[in-house]
Amino acid sequence: MDTAPQQPECCDQTQVERREGVAVMHFTRQPLFATTNLRERARILNCLQQLISDTTVKAIVLMGAPDKSGAREYGEFLDIAAASDDKFIYKMLTMFNQIILDIVRAPKAVVFADSGAVLSQFLHVSLACDYRLFADDTVFEKGFLEHGMVPKGGGAFFLRRMLGAPRAFALLTDPSPMTAAQALELGLINETCSAAALEDTAMERARALAAIPAVSVHGVKSLLHFPVQELEAYLEHENLELFRAFTRMRTDRKRKSGKM
Repeated sequence: MDTAPQQPECCDQTQVERREGVAVMHFTRQPLFATTNLRERARILNCLQQLISDTTVKAIVLMGAPDKSGAREYGEFLDIAAASDDKFIYKMLTMFNQIILDIVRAPKAVVFADSGAVLSQFLHVSLACDYRLFADDTVFEKGFLEHGMVPKGGGAFFLRRMLGAPRAFALLTDPSPMTAAQALELGLINETCSAAALEDTAMERARALAAIPAVSVHGVKSLLHFPVQELEAYLEHENLELFRAFTRMRTDRKRKSGKM
């Protein structure tokens, strides 16, 4: 029996639109900064979880924010993180983990669509989704390398499975930006289209996925991600590596500022 649809609580970061059994979750601002605000973190997670549990929603589209600054945005995020304590950083990292696990466990298809200067974290999150669509002007930027950090978003886990360890290592340690065409050639994304056609194309793909029997979609996802406990363990280890990187970063900044 279908549950009565609830309109998810929107926030400064997201807007939700429902069309023909498909829910489109628009990020109005990159969720990287939402991780720095406890209230916004909770509302984004709550919104996604409501869409996943609502059986009148047959597929979900996650639409990236239209305005972003790529690697520069990552540097601004690190400035906030550098002034934060360990508990605050842990909560930020945990939000990414929860989004990835919610997508993987969702009993329905999730489509990811984005364009422009996309941080590698969001390419990595998209790898947890069932269909990945990017505008042909998309460039994936690896801000973490510029700042001596490690990748977040399950990237190493998914890329190792998709490409093998040698190619995944080469990709993650190459500071050069990657274009949408290159990602398509590697098989990391399903399709590219013009930026103008991005949302309409994402809706078309989501409607097609929504027409597949729900039991089949859920079963295929469960098989592909089995055992999901491996992803859970990986994400915890990823957090540990990021903690180490954050600690080094804060120590280096204090040393440079003469506070040590």
